[in-house]
Formats: sequence, C-alpha cells, structure tokens
Amino acid sequence: MLCPFPRCPLATPPAEPAPGPAVTAALAIVGRPLDLTNAAMTGGHVGRRPRWLCDRCADPWPCALFRTYVERLLPRTALIPTIAALLRPAISDLRGRPGGPTPPQIVRRFLWFLPLTDDESRALALRLR
Repeated sequence: MLCPFPRCPLATPPAEPAPGPAVTAALAIVGRPLDLTNAAMTGGHVGRRPRWLCDRCADPWPCALFRTYVERLLPRTALIPTIAALLRPAISDLRGRPGGPTPPQIVRRFLWFLPLTDDESRALALRLR
C-alpha cells in the first residue's frame, strides 16, 4: 500500500497489461492526443458530438465498456491529454440541455479515472467554459 487513504489511486499499484502494437505506436506520438475515435482501439465504443452518446451501446460516452476497455490498455497519463482535449467541446455541447448534465458532472464523467472532488470538478468546468 503506497498511500494511507483507501480511495487514493496510489493506495494499490495498478496492474497494467502490456499494450498491443497499435497502442504502443499511438503512445509514441509525443504531445498529441490519442485517437479515441478509432473503433479498433476502443472496442467499437466511440462517442460523437454533439450528443456524446456511444455509437455501440447508446450510453452516455465515455460508457462503462469504453472505460473498462481503455483502462486495460492505456496508462492514465496517456488518457489525460486526450480526454482533456474533449472536455471543452463536451461542455459546450452538453451544458444547458433540458435535463442534461451540469458542467461539473460533465467533468467528472469525462475524467472518471481521476479522483476529483466536487470543488475540483466545478473549478475545472469554470476554467474550460
């Protein structure tokens, strides 16, 4: 146990499988977001603007199956620049819809792999508006 707080991502070291050749090639592109619209890389679970629903299962994207698939293949550090690049368009597309998510909910939805508090989610949402 690396951290005394049980919900901390450092509490237990993650067991990451070795990425396949396509993922390794994608990670070699330094400073560029990964292409999460590539159905082969995401198990067919691709989100599209402006509704941000999964093409395969029609759940709000990133859907649970996409999350599971990507978490097994990629380290969190590879997800951060890619998902961060999608946050601003997602907030602009989804906020203000009747019955839709609030900007902090959108931040938590897209950054599911980070343990964000409500205040941190709200601050990020305000920054990305």
